[in-house]
Amino acid sequence: MIGLHYQALAQDDFHHYRHELAILSQVESRSPWASYLKDEISTAQSAVLSGEDQTPPELRGYIPFGAGAAGAAVFIAATAGLWLGLRRRRAARKAAAATAEAVTSQPLLAGVPVPEVQMAGVASSNDDVPNPMGTSPSPSDSSGPL
Repeated sequence: MIGLHYQALAQDDFHHYRHELAILSQVESRSPWASYLKDEISTAQSAVLSGEDQTPPELRGYIPFGAGAAGAAVFIAATAGLWLGLRRRRAARKAAAATAEAVTSQPLLAGVPVPEVQMAGVASSNDDVPNPMGTSPSPSDSSGPL
């Protein structure tokens, strides 16, 4: 009972007079002999009637509507994501089909000579390998090392 009275006093500190009034009514019903409660109740009633009450509004009634709106938002977001994904997939398929069609519609380059790539400083055969001794080997010299 003392804990309830302290809760009522805390509500008074926050200027939540409607909550304080409800708690003080509970305390008075449990202990009708406490005369100080009548003064506190009348003070809270006069504060509520004069418009000094700053009790926050009760929002529990809006919970179902909020849950419904959140569900609708999730549904819309999922639908939009699915639609955009399918749209991208279709665009990728069209691009792949256009590329495949462009490749197959071009004539093949059969019979066209492929240019040789010349690389500077790279030997293409053993005859082109420079001799470290400074002389080039002759094709008739096949005796090998002495």
